[in-house]
Amino acid sequence: MTQVDAGNPPVRHAVVIEIEDLALPQAQVVVSAAAQVFSANDPVEVVLTVVGVDEPTEAHAEVVQRVCTAAVADTRALPELLLLGEQEAAGLECLRRVTAGRDEAENARSVALLTLLARELWDAAEEPAEQAGAVPAVDEAAYRAHFTILQAQRDRAQAEKAISRRDVRAARDITAGRRRPHVVLLVQQRQTWGSVSVLAAELSARVDIDFTLVALDSTADGQQASTADFVRDRGYDPRDGEWLVSFLDDVDVVVVDNPYDEFRPAQLSAAALAERGVRLVSVPYGNNAIDGAFMTRLLWDLPLQRLAWRAYLSSREQARLYAAHCAAGDAPVRVLGSPKLDASVNAVPESWGRQLRARAKGRPVVLWNPHFRMEEGGWSTFHLYLQPLLQRFTQRSDLVLLVRPHFRLFADLAEIEGGPSRVETTLRRLAAEHDTIHLDDTADYTEALATADAMMSDLSSLATVFLPTGKPLLYLRREDGPGTNDEGAYFESMYQARSWEDVDAFLDMVRRGKDPQAAERAAAVERHFPYVDGRASRRIVDDIVESFRSELFLEDAPARPADALVTAGAAVNGSVREGV
Repeated sequence: MTQVDAGNPPVRHAVVIEIEDLALPQAQVVVSAAAQVFSANDPVEVVLTVVGVDEPTEAHAEVVQRVCTAAVADTRALPELLLLGEQEAAGLECLRRVTAGRDEAENARSVALLTLLARELWDAAEEPAEQAGAVPAVDEAAYRAHFTILQAQRDRAQAEKAISRRDVRAARDITAGRRRPHVVLLVQQRQTWGSVSVLAAELSARVDIDFTLVALDSTADGQQASTADFVRDRGYDPRDGEWLVSFLDDVDVVVVDNPYDEFRPAQLSAAALAERGVRLVSVPYGNNAIDGAFMTRLLWDLPLQRLAWRAYLSSREQARLYAAHCAAGDAPVRVLGSPKLDASVNAVPESWGRQLRARAKGRPVVLWNPHFRMEEGGWSTFHLYLQPLLQRFTQRSDLVLLVRPHFRLFADLAEIEGGPSRVETTLRRLAAEHDTIHLDDTADYTEALATADAMMSDLSSLATVFLPTGKPLLYLRREDGPGTNDEGAYFESMYQARSWEDVDAFLDMVRRGKDPQAAERAAAVERHFPYVDGRASRRIVDDIVESFRSELFLEDAPARPADALVTAGAAVNGSVREGV
């Protein structure tokens, strides 16, 4: 910051703060911030005005003096402060006009705008003399980014305060033996059950907590089927969303794998749960490698990631991306592995997959995983390879094709065609007529991945689940698609297909039992998924229970598992610290 030249004083610009009520502590925060971000060296006069007051009183002046002098160590550093009546201030030309009142979000916006203005003035002070005194232009993108960070950090701080308020009663009840720590797992979509199935088993096996599985139906499912019936068939006794809302005061932790609030009742949104003081745990349902700003926000900067108490990730690279893109910082991050990958390690077919392998009679089973979004810029290759694949597998019998389409694919095709999809009808007919083609339309992907000897996949998180199995894997590229993000470098370790000739060559390689790139994929797994040992879910559950008991100062907290590496990022600078 430059010093004032007494012989050539700078042009001073007004900054107006319209105060709802000077007695409000929230409003005083904005006034205090202005006294700190500006100084006597800045070409600014801070104009304060109280709404509805045309003649400020001595009492108003005393409040301003008290707030501003408390904000700085040396009162000589204070900027020029003016207390004006509302009408006089309303007609004043100014650089910025902000408000201060009861609305904390608006107050945060005002502080962000004042801070940005101060930075612009400091930058302008370093420009050539002929530009001095020019009104700095507003960098809207920088302002929005700065405001977003302040708001996200404020929201997380409020969530932590809500947790602290609940902890007093929870610690008393648990210590007195009236209840145990209570953990809830939300299951919203049958198609992502494999992401949490092992985690659910680990939570259910704990004898030192109460565990409840809550099943929600979701429009994203697209199947109009009961999630509760699905998990009930797997041995659980689920509750519904209304139960959770009613008993939320006795729930300590809610584990969520689906970050999209729009697919949950409003009372179970991340913000609503955080406001009630519930500890939110984020366990991503997929390792999404699709590039682009939109996908980046979905991965790292939705309300769940901002408000999470814990966010369990697969690798340090994911932790770095969380730190880079989550506006609230990465303090919740722990790198302990992925429950989704627990289900795929050493998996073997247990139901229809066993029958399919028996029918294959030793022929390799190749899983085809076509995604949805076939439009320009999409990542599905279904429309590119459907016809040649069906032609090959209806004419040759040396391989078996296991087709598992994304659960939205047929629904999107039906919408495009304006009725039942002719493509789906044809595929089902050919699967019924040929023992070399099998269509998997079950809800859980786990059986298909366990059954396959090789996989062909679009840009999909299921490819990352199959990758650690060590089996041959072909990436079906879309040259006009979004490509992979920073984390998705492991897709380059897979076999690559840019044309039907590449697909045909891969199928021939699988038929001959060859896999020359196996070591390259293994190295990618070691780098990007270092904790693929089938025990990530156990580490996560141990960390949840231990962290909860430690924060409530409960006695006999279980020891941290010796093989658990915990990586947590510092919210301020995104650096990574590790501890065992």
